[in-house]
Amino acid sequence: FGLALFEYQTYPLDRILAPAPPTPEVYTWLGRQPGDFGVIEIPMEEDITKEAIRMYYATAHWKHMANGFSGWWPNDYWVLLGRMRHFPTYRILQFLEREAPVRYVIIHYARFPEAKQRQLKRDMERYRERMPIRASFGTDAVHEILPDTHR
Repeated sequence: FGLALFEYQTYPLDRILAPAPPTPEVYTWLGRQPGDFGVIEIPMEEDITKEAIRMYYATAHWKHMANGFSGWWPNDYWVLLGRMRHFPTYRILQFLEREAPVRYVIIHYARFPEAKQRQLKRDMERYRERMPIRASFGTDAVHEILPDTHR
């Protein structure tokens, strides 16, 4: 009888589940941007399950996530992951614009080692006309991929 009572005992959800993390401002900003467009966040994760928090944050904006997933992990994710290792290059920008298609690139600079952060910032400076910063939130920057006028 004691075991049956134990089994049927109820608990408030806040004792069982951790509270949801607060939504970073970058995702709220994206939600205020008009239109239906694609977004990619870097760095991308080798372990796709770590992208789940980004999928949770996507509920603040409901834009298309190039590095998102559902219950099925698409092969395209692994192709994208391989390409994004070399970001930014002209070819990757073409790919993101034409194949993904992506309008905004969110760079989480704090997620990179210090040396890679400095290199990435220098590389992004070379592409500032093609990918200007549209918003910054602490160490997160949102770059917009503008159409290539040199085609």
